[in-house]
Amino acid sequence: MTVFVGRSFPAVLSGLLPGVALQDGEAPPTVWSGLRPTDRVCSGVDADGIWQHQVAVAHWPGSAAAHPPNTIWDQTIITPPRSDYGQVMSRKAFQLEVWNTHRGAAETLTGIALAGNGGMEIEDPEFPVRFEPGESFTYSGTVPQLGSVKIADVATFTFTGLDAVAFAVTGTRLTVCAVRPDWSDPFTETISYKTSIVTADDTSEQRRSLRSIPRYGASYRISGLSARESAWLENLVYGCQPLVWGVPWWPERMPLLADASAGDQVLAVSTANLPTFEVGALVMVWVDFWTWEAATITAVASGSVTIDTPLVSDWAAGVWVVPMRPGQLSTSVQLVGPTNWIHAGTFEFVCEAHQ
Repeated sequence: MTVFVGRSFPAVLSGLLPGVALQDGEAPPTVWSGLRPTDRVCSGVDADGIWQHQVAVAHWPGSAAAHPPNTIWDQTIITPPRSDYGQVMSRKAFQLEVWNTHRGAAETLTGIALAGNGGMEIEDPEFPVRFEPGESFTYSGTVPQLGSVKIADVATFTFTGLDAVAFAVTGTRLTVCAVRPDWSDPFTETISYKTSIVTADDTSEQRRSLRSIPRYGASYRISGLSARESAWLENLVYGCQPLVWGVPWWPERMPLLADASAGDQVLAVSTANLPTFEVGALVMVWVDFWTWEAATITAVASGSVTIDTPLVSDWAAGVWVVPMRPGQLSTSVQLVGPTNWIHAGTFEFVCEAHQ
Protein backbone atom coordinates (compact mmCIF):
# COMPACT_ATOMS: atom_id res chain seq x y z
CA MET A 1 0.00 0.00 0.00
CA THR A 2 1.48 3.38 -1.05
CA VAL A 3 0.07 6.28 0.97
CA PHE A 4 -0.09 9.81 -0.44
CA VAL A 5 -1.36 12.92 1.29
CA GLY A 6 -5.12 12.52 1.68
CA ARG A 7 -5.32 9.49 -0.61
CA SER A 8 -4.32 5.83 -0.67
CA PHE A 9 -3.55 3.71 -3.70
CA PRO A 10 -2.82 -0.01 -3.97
CA ALA A 11 0.21 -0.09 -6.25
CA VAL A 12 3.35 -2.05 -6.99
CA LEU A 13 6.33 -0.05 -8.27
CA SER A 14 7.44 -1.24 -11.70
CA GLY A 15 10.99 -0.15 -12.46
CA LEU A 16 12.66 3.07 -11.31
CA LEU A 17 10.21 5.98 -11.60
CA PRO A 18 11.72 8.99 -9.73
CA GLY A 19 9.54 11.71 -8.23
CA VAL A 20 9.11 15.02 -10.01
CA ALA A 21 9.05 18.24 -7.99
CA LEU A 22 6.36 20.71 -9.05
CA GLN A 23 6.85 24.47 -9.23
CA ASP A 24 4.31 26.84 -7.75
CA GLY A 25 1.14 26.76 -9.84
CA GLU A 26 2.42 23.95 -12.10
CA ALA A 27 -0.05 21.23 -13.04
CA PRO A 28 0.99 17.65 -12.23
CA PRO A 29 2.22 15.59 -15.19
CA THR A 30 -0.30 13.31 -16.87
CA VAL A 31 0.75 9.71 -17.51
CA TRP A 32 -2.25 8.18 -19.28
CA SER A 33 -0.96 8.34 -22.85
CA GLY A 34 0.25 5.05 -24.24
CA LEU A 35 -0.94 2.89 -21.37
CA ARG A 36 -1.96 -0.64 -22.01
CA PRO A 37 -5.49 -1.69 -20.99
CA THR A 38 -3.96 -3.86 -18.25
CA ASP A 39 -1.87 -1.03 -16.69
CA ARG A 40 -2.94 0.87 -13.61
CA VAL A 41 -1.40 4.28 -12.87
CA CYS A 42 -1.45 5.74 -9.37
CA SER A 43 -0.55 9.41 -8.89
CA GLY A 44 -0.53 11.75 -5.92
CA VAL A 45 1.58 13.95 -3.65
CA ASP A 46 3.64 12.16 -1.05
CA ALA A 47 4.46 13.33 2.48
CA ASP A 48 7.40 15.44 1.19
CA GLY A 49 5.23 17.32 -1.32
CA ILE A 50 6.65 15.44 -4.33
CA TRP A 51 4.32 14.28 -7.09
CA GLN A 52 4.80 10.53 -7.52
CA HIS A 53 3.74 8.05 -10.20
CA GLN A 54 3.59 4.29 -9.83
CA VAL A 55 2.57 1.69 -12.35
CA ALA A 56 1.06 -1.68 -11.44
CA VAL A 57 -0.02 -4.51 -13.68
CA ALA A 58 -3.79 -4.84 -13.11
CA HIS A 59 -7.04 -4.73 -15.01
CA TRP A 60 -7.81 -1.21 -16.24
CA PRO A 61 -10.79 -0.95 -18.56
CA GLY A 62 -10.97 1.70 -21.25
CA SER A 63 -8.58 3.17 -23.80
CA ALA A 64 -5.61 5.56 -23.48
CA ALA A 65 -6.23 9.32 -23.54
CA ALA A 66 -4.49 11.83 -25.79
CA HIS A 67 -0.89 12.75 -24.97
CA PRO A 68 -1.06 15.98 -22.87
CA PRO A 69 1.47 18.82 -23.32
CA ASN A 70 2.87 18.56 -19.78
CA THR A 71 3.71 14.88 -19.81
CA ILE A 72 7.12 13.74 -18.57
CA TRP A 73 7.03 10.39 -20.34
CA ASP A 74 8.65 9.00 -23.49
CA GLN A 75 11.65 11.31 -23.55
CA THR A 76 14.99 11.90 -21.85
CA ILE A 77 15.08 14.45 -19.03
CA ILE A 78 17.85 16.24 -17.13
CA THR A 79 17.08 17.50 -13.63
CA PRO A 80 17.85 20.23 -12.87
CA PRO A 81 18.10 21.61 -16.44
CA ARG A 82 20.33 24.50 -15.32
CA SER A 83 22.22 25.92 -12.35
CA ASP A 84 22.82 29.64 -11.84
CA TYR A 85 25.60 30.19 -9.31
CA GLY A 86 25.60 33.99 -9.37
CA GLN A 87 28.89 35.08 -7.80
CA VAL A 88 31.43 32.23 -8.00
CA MET A 89 34.00 32.77 -5.23
CA SER A 90 35.23 29.17 -4.90
CA ARG A 91 35.14 25.86 -6.75
CA LYS A 92 31.56 24.66 -7.28
CA ALA A 93 30.49 21.01 -7.34
CA PHE A 94 27.14 19.89 -8.70
CA GLN A 95 25.13 16.78 -9.50
CA LEU A 96 22.55 16.25 -12.22
CA GLU A 97 20.24 13.33 -12.98
CA VAL A 98 19.66 12.02 -16.48
CA TRP A 99 16.43 10.04 -16.71
CA ASN A 100 15.05 7.86 -19.50
CA THR A 101 11.27 8.15 -19.09
CA HIS A 102 10.45 5.82 -21.98
CA ARG A 103 8.36 3.04 -20.47
CA GLY A 104 8.95 0.44 -23.13
CA ALA A 105 12.32 1.22 -24.72
CA ALA A 106 15.92 1.36 -23.60
CA GLU A 107 18.00 4.33 -24.81
CA THR A 108 21.75 4.67 -25.37
CA LEU A 109 23.83 7.67 -24.33
CA THR A 110 26.62 8.06 -26.88
CA GLY A 111 28.44 11.17 -25.65
CA ILE A 112 28.57 14.37 -23.61
CA ALA A 113 29.74 17.56 -25.37
CA LEU A 114 30.88 20.57 -23.33
CA ALA A 115 30.70 24.12 -24.72
CA GLY A 116 31.67 27.46 -23.18
CA ASN A 117 34.68 29.18 -21.61
CA GLY A 118 33.69 28.72 -17.98
CA GLY A 119 35.71 25.53 -17.49
CA MET A 120 32.84 23.23 -16.48
CA GLU A 121 33.85 19.58 -16.19
CA ILE A 122 31.70 16.44 -15.94
CA GLU A 123 32.95 13.05 -14.86
CA ASP A 124 32.38 11.16 -18.09
CA PRO A 125 31.57 7.45 -18.00
CA GLU A 126 32.71 5.09 -20.69
CA PHE A 127 30.44 5.32 -23.71
CA PRO A 128 28.01 4.01 -24.78
CA VAL A 129 25.78 3.90 -21.67
CA ARG A 130 22.52 1.96 -21.81
CA PHE A 131 19.51 3.41 -19.99
CA GLU A 132 16.81 0.82 -19.35
CA PRO A 133 13.15 1.97 -19.39
CA GLY A 134 12.58 4.32 -16.45
CA GLU A 135 16.24 4.21 -15.45
CA SER A 136 18.27 7.24 -14.38
CA PHE A 137 21.94 7.95 -13.71
CA THR A 138 23.49 10.72 -11.62
CA TYR A 139 26.51 12.60 -12.97
CA SER A 140 28.89 14.81 -10.99
CA GLY A 141 30.69 17.89 -12.23
CA THR A 142 32.62 20.96 -11.16
CA VAL A 143 33.07 24.62 -12.07
CA PRO A 144 36.58 25.88 -11.15
CA GLN A 145 37.24 28.99 -9.12
CA LEU A 146 39.55 30.50 -11.75
CA GLY A 147 38.79 31.11 -15.40
CA SER A 148 36.76 33.36 -17.66
CA VAL A 149 34.92 36.28 -16.08
CA LYS A 150 31.53 35.05 -17.25
CA ILE A 151 30.37 31.45 -16.88
CA ALA A 152 27.90 30.32 -19.54
CA ASP A 153 28.64 26.65 -20.19
CA VAL A 154 26.42 23.95 -21.67
CA ALA A 155 26.74 20.16 -21.43
CA THR A 156 24.86 18.38 -24.23
CA PHE A 157 23.91 14.71 -23.75
CA THR A 158 23.47 12.82 -27.03
CA PHE A 159 21.29 9.73 -27.32
CA THR A 160 21.00 7.46 -30.34
CA GLY A 161 17.96 8.41 -32.42
CA LEU A 162 16.73 11.07 -29.97
CA ASP A 163 16.97 14.82 -29.63
CA ALA A 164 19.91 15.86 -27.49
CA VAL A 165 19.23 17.23 -23.99
CA ALA A 166 21.30 19.95 -22.35
CA PHE A 167 22.38 21.13 -18.92
CA ALA A 168 23.47 24.79 -18.52
CA VAL A 169 25.63 26.50 -15.89
CA THR A 170 25.76 30.30 -15.54
CA GLY A 171 27.49 32.72 -13.18
CA THR A 172 30.27 35.27 -12.85
CA ARG A 173 33.69 35.23 -11.21
CA LEU A 174 33.85 38.99 -10.93
CA THR A 175 32.53 41.35 -8.27
CA VAL A 176 31.29 44.32 -10.31
CA CYS A 177 30.87 47.70 -8.67
CA ALA A 178 27.80 48.42 -10.76
CA VAL A 179 26.72 51.56 -8.88
CA ARG A 180 26.65 54.77 -10.91
CA PRO A 181 29.02 57.37 -9.41
CA ASP A 182 27.67 60.25 -7.38
CA TRP A 183 28.91 63.04 -9.63
CA SER A 184 28.81 65.57 -6.78
CA ASP A 185 32.46 64.49 -6.37
CA PRO A 186 34.76 63.96 -9.36
CA PHE A 187 35.96 60.61 -10.68
CA THR A 188 39.70 60.64 -9.96
CA GLU A 189 42.07 58.53 -12.03
CA THR A 190 45.71 58.00 -11.03
CA ILE A 191 48.50 56.45 -13.10
CA SER A 192 51.64 55.27 -11.36
CA TYR A 193 54.92 53.95 -12.73
CA LYS A 194 57.79 52.21 -10.95
CA THR A 195 61.36 53.23 -11.63
CA SER A 196 64.68 52.06 -10.20
CA ILE A 197 67.17 54.95 -9.72
CA VAL A 198 70.89 54.29 -9.25
CA THR A 199 72.93 57.34 -8.22
CA ALA A 200 76.69 57.47 -8.93
CA ASP A 201 79.31 59.24 -6.81
CA ASP A 202 79.28 62.17 -9.23
CA THR A 203 75.48 62.46 -8.64
CA SER A 204 74.62 61.23 -12.13
CA GLU A 205 71.66 58.88 -12.24
CA GLN A 206 70.71 55.74 -14.08
CA ARG A 207 66.95 55.16 -14.29
CA ARG A 208 65.30 51.87 -15.22
CA SER A 209 61.60 51.21 -15.62
CA LEU A 210 60.39 48.23 -13.55
CA ARG A 211 56.78 48.28 -14.68
CA SER A 212 56.05 48.08 -18.40
CA ILE A 213 52.33 48.67 -17.88
CA PRO A 214 51.38 51.45 -15.44
CA ARG A 215 49.25 50.76 -12.42
CA TYR A 216 45.93 52.57 -12.39
CA GLY A 217 43.83 53.81 -9.53
CA ALA A 218 40.29 55.11 -9.29
CA SER A 219 38.45 56.97 -6.61
CA TYR A 220 34.84 58.14 -6.74
CA ARG A 221 31.84 58.66 -4.52
CA ILE A 222 29.01 56.12 -4.45
CA SER A 223 25.55 56.63 -2.99
CA GLY A 224 22.85 54.09 -2.23
CA LEU A 225 19.57 55.99 -2.41
CA SER A 226 17.21 53.25 -1.28
CA ALA A 227 17.13 50.65 1.47
CA ARG A 228 17.87 47.93 -1.07
CA GLU A 229 20.84 49.76 -2.61
CA SER A 230 22.26 50.64 0.81
CA ALA A 231 22.03 47.02 1.95
CA TRP A 232 23.76 45.94 -1.24
CA LEU A 233 26.62 48.40 -0.65
CA GLU A 234 27.14 47.11 2.88
CA ASN A 235 27.17 43.51 1.67
CA LEU A 236 29.75 44.38 -0.97
CA VAL A 237 32.07 46.02 1.52
CA TYR A 238 31.80 43.32 4.20
CA GLY A 239 31.65 40.27 1.92
CA CYS A 240 33.72 41.12 -1.15
CA GLN A 241 36.40 43.58 -0.05
CA PRO A 242 39.35 41.14 -0.47
CA LEU A 243 38.17 39.87 -3.88
CA VAL A 244 39.04 41.04 -7.37
CA TRP A 245 36.54 43.67 -8.53
CA GLY A 246 35.51 44.90 -11.93
CA VAL A 247 35.95 48.67 -11.65
CA PRO A 248 33.92 50.57 -14.26
CA TRP A 249 35.84 53.39 -15.93
CA TRP A 250 32.79 55.64 -16.06
CA PRO A 251 34.36 58.61 -17.90
CA GLU A 252 34.89 56.33 -20.95
CA ARG A 253 31.37 54.87 -21.06
CA MET A 254 29.74 54.91 -24.49
CA PRO A 255 26.21 54.07 -25.71
CA LEU A 256 25.46 50.82 -27.50
CA LEU A 257 24.92 51.78 -31.14
CA ALA A 258 22.77 48.81 -32.20
CA ASP A 259 20.61 46.20 -30.53
CA ALA A 260 22.52 43.18 -29.21
CA SER A 261 20.74 39.84 -28.88
CA ALA A 262 21.43 36.91 -26.60
CA GLY A 263 24.17 34.83 -28.20
CA ASP A 264 25.94 37.79 -29.85
CA GLN A 265 29.62 38.36 -29.19
CA VAL A 266 30.09 41.70 -30.96
CA LEU A 267 28.98 44.99 -29.41
CA ALA A 268 28.54 48.02 -31.65
CA VAL A 269 30.23 50.85 -29.74
CA SER A 270 32.60 53.68 -30.57
CA THR A 271 36.06 53.09 -29.08
CA ALA A 272 38.07 55.92 -30.67
CA ASN A 273 40.48 57.62 -28.24
CA LEU A 274 39.26 55.48 -25.34
CA PRO A 275 42.32 53.55 -24.10
CA THR A 276 40.47 51.40 -21.55
CA PHE A 277 38.79 49.53 -24.43
CA GLU A 278 41.68 47.13 -25.05
CA VAL A 279 42.16 43.44 -25.68
CA GLY A 280 42.22 41.52 -22.41
CA ALA A 281 40.34 44.22 -20.52
CA LEU A 282 36.83 43.88 -19.11
CA VAL A 283 33.62 45.43 -20.39
CA MET A 284 30.12 45.76 -18.97
CA VAL A 285 26.76 46.35 -20.65
CA TRP A 286 24.93 48.45 -18.09
CA VAL A 287 21.34 49.60 -17.64
CA ASP A 288 21.03 50.28 -13.92
CA PHE A 289 22.14 49.21 -10.46
CA TRP A 290 20.79 45.68 -10.91
CA THR A 291 20.82 45.10 -14.69
CA TRP A 292 24.20 44.50 -16.29
CA GLU A 293 26.37 41.86 -17.93
CA ALA A 294 30.18 41.62 -17.93
CA ALA A 295 32.69 39.87 -20.18
CA THR A 296 36.32 40.02 -21.39
CA ILE A 297 37.30 41.87 -24.56
CA THR A 298 39.00 39.72 -27.22
CA ALA A 299 39.11 42.20 -30.13
CA VAL A 300 38.70 45.97 -30.56
CA ALA A 301 37.74 47.90 -33.69
CA SER A 302 36.89 51.57 -34.17
CA GLY A 303 33.16 50.83 -34.03
CA SER A 304 32.87 47.58 -32.08
CA VAL A 305 34.32 45.27 -29.45
CA THR A 306 34.25 41.47 -29.44
CA ILE A 307 33.78 39.59 -26.16
CA ASP A 308 34.91 36.12 -25.14
CA THR A 309 31.50 34.62 -24.31
CA PRO A 310 28.04 35.06 -25.90
CA LEU A 311 25.61 37.46 -24.31
CA VAL A 312 23.05 35.91 -22.01
CA SER A 313 20.41 38.67 -22.38
CA ASP A 314 19.06 40.99 -25.07
CA TRP A 315 20.23 44.62 -24.91
CA ALA A 316 18.63 47.58 -26.66
CA ALA A 317 20.59 50.30 -28.44
CA GLY A 318 21.34 53.22 -26.15
CA VAL A 319 22.30 51.32 -23.00
CA TRP A 320 25.76 52.05 -21.67
CA VAL A 321 28.85 50.02 -22.59
CA VAL A 322 31.41 50.64 -19.85
CA PRO A 323 35.05 49.45 -19.94
CA MET A 324 36.40 48.09 -16.68
CA ARG A 325 39.73 47.35 -15.05
CA PRO A 326 40.34 44.54 -12.55
CA GLY A 327 41.19 45.99 -9.17
CA GLN A 328 41.00 45.67 -5.42
CA LEU A 329 39.15 47.84 -2.97
CA SER A 330 41.17 49.81 -0.45
CA THR A 331 41.57 48.33 3.02
CA SER A 332 39.51 51.11 4.60
CA VAL A 333 36.04 52.11 3.42
CA GLN A 334 33.75 54.42 5.33
CA LEU A 335 30.01 54.37 4.57
CA VAL A 336 28.04 57.27 6.00
CA GLY A 337 24.33 56.86 6.65
CA PRO A 338 22.53 60.20 7.06
CA THR A 339 19.28 58.20 7.26
CA ASN A 340 18.47 54.54 7.83
CA TRP A 341 17.96 54.02 4.08
CA ILE A 342 20.76 56.11 2.53
CA HIS A 343 24.43 55.11 2.54
CA ALA A 344 27.25 56.95 0.81
CA GLY A 345 31.02 56.76 0.72
CA THR A 346 34.15 57.08 -1.39
CA PHE A 347 35.45 53.88 -2.92
CA GLU A 348 39.15 53.73 -3.78
CA PHE A 349 40.53 51.00 -6.04
CA VAL A 350 44.03 49.92 -7.03
CA CYS A 351 43.83 48.50 -10.55
CA GLU A 352 45.93 46.86 -13.22
CA ALA A 353 45.69 47.59 -16.93
CA HIS A 354 44.17 44.17 -17.60
CA GLN A 355 44.53 40.55 -16.52
